[in-house]
Amino acid sequence: IIAMETIYYLSDIKWFNRASGSYSSKQHALKSHLDYIVKSKDFVLGAGDRDYILERSVLADKRINSRIACSFVFALPNNLEDVKSFINEIREEIAKFNNMKTEDVFIGFHDSTGISGEQNKHLHIVLVNLDKNNKGIKIGRDRNAITEFHKLMKEFLIGKGYTIRKEQEQ
Repeated sequence: IIAMETIYYLSDIKWFNRASGSYSSKQHALKSHLDYIVKSKDFVLGAGDRDYILERSVLADKRINSRIACSFVFALPNNLEDVKSFINEIREEIAKFNNMKTEDVFIGFHDSTGISGEQNKHLHIVLVNLDKNNKGIKIGRDRNAITEFHKLMKEFLIGKGYTIRKEQEQ
């Protein structure tokens, strides 16, 4: 296997936990974010799951706490050839890590030009705050889970033959 180089980037996790700005509720903010992903991304994995995710977020609001869902951005290697297959594997890894159903992981893919002028393939990921047992997901309830999640995503990329490199400009 020839090692390929990639920049690793996983954004901070943003929680939908209160109404803010022009949104009337947490669900309204989540719905707006999902609609933005569906309308503006190159393709969406799980687009048919949008209403399902909104229904699950209502259950999360009743069962867990004020956190109904979270979102983050995950950069992809720019030289991917089979993007959809790669994204589906990432979706399965995220679901497994959090003991979730894959339908609870909503992903929009975007290929744009980054601030450096280079190609910038990345995912917009939304997770419902419910695992298979309708309890809060690991990322939200375990202080070390974010570190573990970063490690999992790096290992996933390395397992695919990529060499992780850091760069000042993400």
